[in-house]
Amino acid sequence: MKREIIYTGRIDEIKEKGIYYRTKNKTRSIITKDIVYKNLSGWDNDKKLAYKCLKIWQDMGYSGAPSSPVSFFRKEKIKGAIKATHNNLFRNHFFGGWIRAYNKGHISRKLYEYDLNKAYLWAASAGFPRKLKCYKKGDENFCCLFENNKNVFKRDDIPHFLKRKYILVEDIDIDFFDLRGEIIRGFSYSKDDLIFPEKTVKKYKDILPKKAYKTLTQGFWGGWAQFESMDVLTKNNEGKIIKKRIQKNYFQNLVWAFLTVRRVHRKMFTISNTDTVQVFVDSAIRTKKIKDKYIGEKIGQFKLKNVFEEGIFLKHAGIYDRLPFDRNKPINSYFKHSGVAS
Repeated sequence: MKREIIYTGRIDEIKEKGIYYRTKNKTRSIITKDIVYKNLSGWDNDKKLAYKCLKIWQDMGYSGAPSSPVSFFRKEKIKGAIKATHNNLFRNHFFGGWIRAYNKGHISRKLYEYDLNKAYLWAASAGFPRKLKCYKKGDENFCCLFENNKNVFKRDDIPHFLKRKYILVEDIDIDFFDLRGEIIRGFSYSKDDLIFPEKTVKKYKDILPKKAYKTLTQGFWGGWAQFESMDVLTKNNEGKIIKKRIQKNYFQNLVWAFLTVRRVHRKMFTISNTDTVQVFVDSAIRTKKIKDKYIGEKIGQFKLKNVFEEGIFLKHAGIYDRLPFDRNKPINSYFKHSGVAS
């Protein structure tokens, strides 16, 4: 029996008998006898976009309904030979985006804000290992747990998470960040056997609406870094849970997630110095322009997003506004990085 698909921004108000899929205490989907409800938040609450992409989904011969543009990528089933032991090694030492405010409050001078074009798509263009083997001394391509024996670094603006005692490193990191220490354990791989998810993402450029494709380029890799499993709840007519099970995240791949974010860390570090006011994941605010060789429209190049002629009021990393600053202005009207909630 074919169920009706309904996208709704009020999914938590539904109390029907059925199967409820929840992550991070949020209901993502509900399957009842006749209807499949989908949370509209996966589409930035754009109902028109959700149904347009549902039509594309069905035309591609897929059953069910996409929860977000990332669902198209997940249908491709791009996976490496990841094991639970691989994820466990990386779990306690994994860091996401680099976030740092070097100054706060009123910064009264001309400032330049730069964004890294399609940061995660660019990071994926270098490829990811299809297979991993235990690291042995002398292996060239590796990602490992590293014991950091250095307390003083050439540059004070090195990302804070690289100053910890135990850190994750890719082979290139040791010289790039001037690290000193010892590799404890980890994995190595062959660069002759890589997977390139970026190519799969790009094929949707002419298939999905522009807004959906942008979301896909930003979030295709999110499942690799997702720690939470999904709660699958079966409810009766009274809304009582009569059955519960845990559905693992089969897309988790913390090795690929680590390689993705570390490539972005290094890219941002190349333009970070004493001229930097703020670094926020894939964007930076600086007191000086960056060199022309870093500027362009291609993925992995930087673009000038804003020029703040009189400066900014920087509340904290990711939330700021132009000067002159109105103290009575509500925080939800500040400039805000996409990764910052109100």
